[in-house]
Amino acid sequence: MTFWKTAPLIAATLLAAACGEPNSGKTDVSLPAKTPEPTYALETVSEPYGSADIDLGKRLFRGQCSGCHTLAEGDVAIVGPNLHGMFDRVVGSSEDYGFSNALQNASFEWTPEALDEWLAAPEEFLPGNNMPMSGLTDATDRANIVAYIIVETSTK
Repeated sequence: MTFWKTAPLIAATLLAAACGEPNSGKTDVSLPAKTPEPTYALETVSEPYGSADIDLGKRLFRGQCSGCHTLAEGDVAIVGPNLHGMFDRVVGSSEDYGFSNALQNASFEWTPEALDEWLAAPEEFLPGNNMPMSGLTDATDRANIVAYIIVETSTK
């Protein structure tokens, strides 16, 4: 979780603790219900994704992926599917997108490693898919993009 996502929660908690009840001498701080852990968090994934450059991954995604894919929950699919919550989901199973037969008939779950292999050469990874991309040859670029996708699409 980034600072900008946690700062409002921290500020609200500190404000509630400082206010307390008048003249009670006790502070009753009710924290919000715990949100579910992300499907994948960078702290828990293997290398090279855990130490990848998220900012570079964001720039690379914007330049090479965002014309076809969205990341936020509830965003509409463009040319390719929305990627929110993709990790640990069976490939081709999102109901919001019409996948190719190759993806509908595939039987694996998306992991950072599978996405990395897919991005290296989509047609070799899964022949018959409709992704019009030849692949990203630079392993560091792929790791940065995968790490950015992990951060942006994990179920929070």
